[in-house]
Amino acid sequence: KLLQAKPHIVGVYNVAGGNRGLAQALAELQHAYRPVYVTHELNRVTEPLLRTQQIDYLIVQDLDEMVRRATQFLCEIPGDDRGSHALEHMPFRLLTQFNIG
Repeated sequence: KLLQAKPHIVGVYNVAGGNRGLAQALAELQHAYRPVYVTHELNRVTEPLLRTQQIDYLIVQDLDEMVRRATQFLCEIPGDDRGSHALEHMPFRLLTQFNIG
């Protein structure tokens, strides 16, 4: 409904689930262009959507590594001095139809 009501939207960033339904809604638009579609996580739903150009960009991070780093960070925090530890940069990959392999 939003995409129909606001035809000038040029991009959609989906941070949650529903990728298949959102891809379908974008495909059904009767606009001169399809908004750029960015989402997360390479899985059985998003991979074929990326390969068929229904998703434009896929942000991929190592979830196990994120949990490990977060756990380590929380365990190292002194009880009353939370500002003394800096968070590490969490690497990510940006996949497109051209570099998914």
